[in-house]
Amino acid sequence: MKRTAKVSVTNPGGNASKGSLRYSLTIPPVMMQELRITPEDRDIVLTLEDNQIIIEKGEKEMEIKRFKGIKAAVGQFNDWQGHAEIMLNRETGKVWCDVFASGQEWIEYSEEVSRLMSKSAVRMDERDDKTSMREINERAEEKMKEK
Repeated sequence: MKRTAKVSVTNPGGNASKGSLRYSLTIPPVMMQELRITPEDRDIVLTLEDNQIIIEKGEKEMEIKRFKGIKAAVGQFNDWQGHAEIMLNRETGKVWCDVFASGQEWIEYSEEVSRLMSKSAVRMDERDDKTSMREINERAEEKMKEK
C-alpha cells in the first residue's frame, strides 16, 4: 500500500525556541488499522534508514513485564533534580530508583545488583536528564546477559 501525502509545517509557539518548527503528518486510517493502532494502543517506533522513515507498531510500555518496578523507577528518576540511580536486582528482576540529596551519597549493594543509569546533582548538564521505560528495559536486558 502506497499513498502520497504532504507534511504540515507550523510554528510550535509556547516555550519553543525562536525559529523552531513543528512537522506533522496525517496517516490514512486504513494504514493505522493495518498496523493495529487503536486509541488505547498507539505506540509506534520511527526509524530513519536509507533516507526512508519506517513506521512500526511499538510495544506498549505498560506491557514490559519481565522487570518489575520500571514505571515507578523511571517516574522517580525523571522527577528528581538531584543525584539519582536506577538499579536492577538481576536475581529477582526488580528495578528501583535511589535518590540522594548530593553526589557524595550512595548505597552499597550485593553483587547481584547493577546500576542501569545515574545522574548527578553536581553536574548541571545532568540534573534534568530523563529516561524512558523502554530505555531502562533495554539496559536491564543487557545486564541480564552479562550474568
